[in-house]
Amino acid sequence: ALTESLPEDFGQMKTYVEPFVGGGALFFWIRKNFPQVHCVINDSNEHLINVYRTIREQPRQLIGLLYGIQEFYQGLAGYAERKEYFLEQRANYNDGNPTNLVRAALFMFFMRACYNAIYSVNKSGKLSLTFGNYKRTNMLDSELIWANSQLLKDVEILDGDYMQTQKFASKQSFFYFDPPYKPVNEANSCTSYMPQNFDDPEQIRLAGFCKELDSQEVKWMLSNSDPRQKNPENSFFDDLYGDYRIRRLSIFRSICSVAAKRKNVNELLITNY
Repeated sequence: ALTESLPEDFGQMKTYVEPFVGGGALFFWIRKNFPQVHCVINDSNEHLINVYRTIREQPRQLIGLLYGIQEFYQGLAGYAERKEYFLEQRANYNDGNPTNLVRAALFMFFMRACYNAIYSVNKSGKLSLTFGNYKRTNMLDSELIWANSQLLKDVEILDGDYMQTQKFASKQSFFYFDPPYKPVNEANSCTSYMPQNFDDPEQIRLAGFCKELDSQEVKWMLSNSDPRQKNPENSFFDDLYGDYRIRRLSIFRSICSVAAKRKNVNELLITNY
């Protein structure tokens, strides 16, 4: 749905900007299909951005480290040993001052070995992921790392608040926003992955940023949850983006910890074109 929703003139754009890059699915698709478009990616999650930079700059060394971690981890005998190793490496990541290369390798290990691949940090910003007890954890895809390293060449990689991406705004740039989603159930923490909550005031600030882009004649697209699926009277985003095109899409959500609750959910796709 995202690729089909890009502007018809996207191929004539000079710059693609993704202020909340996350896993970068749309970004990598664009790099493969529109190599002539200059790309700028940003995220406030410095842990994640370090992985992107390491993949680009040190793919060979990263592959070597991941191979060693995978071989050692898969050779551990049982639950207790694997959990002990996981927690030791988490403590090393948080307090041992590892190099950026080691941090990137450990981050990728954690995301394969933690419970249901659910990323989490505590209020101090330190990793607090829960051990997942997956003995055959395949964390190494060397071909993908090499391919992504090439795709990341000449990409501007930023970390910090999304507002800093405004300097790339122009009539020939396109912005895609995939921010932390507003929880459809306020008791649900599945969408929270930073120590500071991306709460309603932050959602409103982002809408203001989008309106600033309008004044510069920038085309943009934004994804978010649909609160109306849980509460039909919740018009938060319909009010916030009432001047724009709002589409409701059915998406399979697979990240929450309770398997029985994984199901299709509605998401919003909002565009100013």
